[in-house]
Amino acid sequence: MIKRRTVIAGGLGVLGASTVGYLGSLAACSGGAERAAMLRPLYLALNGAYPWQSVGKAWLAVETEDQIWQGMTRSEAIRAPLLALDDSDRKSRLDAAVQAEFGGGDIVQVDRWLVARSEARLAAARVLYG
Repeated sequence: MIKRRTVIAGGLGVLGASTVGYLGSLAACSGGAERAAMLRPLYLALNGAYPWQSVGKAWLAVETEDQIWQGMTRSEAIRAPLLALDDSDRKSRLDAAVQAEFGGGDIVQVDRWLVARSEARLAAARVLYG
């Protein structure tokens, strides 16, 4: 007889393995099309609070494409929202992560705007990958 605890633990193990696999694929993406597809769900967060195009272009003068990508794959502000189930949850997770970056002082001045470092990288990625 299978116990309820065994079923729950097994389900959580499968969920954990798929999460690790997804985040691993984020780090392994090498092409622009792959990167664009992975990040497209996060672009909704660039909702006009600041001119993301000019911020993104300006950030490209600060970091190279590889530095931006590596920083994003290590950033909890980017990884956590990618695991969200829908756009609303994704937006709230990204907003919370950005607020945490502001609270922790991880902000940068780009093109006269103060933004979280992950926002600058996300804007630059959108300029790069569309």
